[in-house]
Amino acid sequence: PLVFTFTENPKVLYFGAKYLCGDTERLEALSDLGVEAVYRGEYSYLHDFSCEEFVRDFLVEKLRCVCTVVGSDFRFGKGRMGDPNTMKALMEAHGGSCVILPAVEREGKKVSSTYIRRLLGEGKLPMVEELLGRPYSVILPVREGRRLGRTIGCPTINQIPEEDRMLPRFGAYLSKVEFMKDGERLCYHGVTNVGIKPTVSSESKPVFETHLLDFDGDLYGVTVKVTLLRFLRKERCFNTVEDLKEQIRCDVAAVRKELQK
Repeated sequence: PLVFTFTENPKVLYFGAKYLCGDTERLEALSDLGVEAVYRGEYSYLHDFSCEEFVRDFLVEKLRCVCTVVGSDFRFGKGRMGDPNTMKALMEAHGGSCVILPAVEREGKKVSSTYIRRLLGEGKLPMVEELLGRPYSVILPVREGRRLGRTIGCPTINQIPEEDRMLPRFGAYLSKVEFMKDGERLCYHGVTNVGIKPTVSSESKPVFETHLLDFDGDLYGVTVKVTLLRFLRKERCFNTVEDLKEQIRCDVAAVRKELQK
């Protein structure tokens, strides 16, 4: 099984949409589903192919495809002229076949990336996980920050998401943290704040800032997977650093109580 996708999503390029996951998360998810190869084509190269050229020259001759699987709303070819029936006819003309999958619905609504983005922006993680088929996560290197967390007794790791990534509702989350350390895969729970840290920072770029429970160490430069499990509270600006410290203590206590359940 091989998956074809573009290196860049046209909806991101032209309509300002955001990616639900980065390249690393996408490849990991596809691998978990049993996909053995991923071919990423350049949209600028392929978007002028006619339907016939795309199937004949690219799918059949280049990728040696014998069966395609597409969604019921699939469109392809220059000017989006081809639909699933076009794909089916062209594949059969070249000795292959095409499977057309019906749309998936939940509670009367079509499952789509647009719908999932809206749910993610509202912090509705259980629904996001159900529709994605996996929990929302980021796999990013740990960047060196201002080390303010250590000064208030709550050391954190900082990860900077790509600008074109769809982020969840700003706030604090119960999270699971996974990484490789000295050849061993380690897993911890944590409290992750997604946002701009308004109490201690004047920067406008969002960051994933995570405090790992019961962990003592340095993860600078390590690629870490942070999976968001439960929304705890929205992000807010505190009057003092002491107020922030107290809220962090409450967040940690809430997470430990949740884990005990």
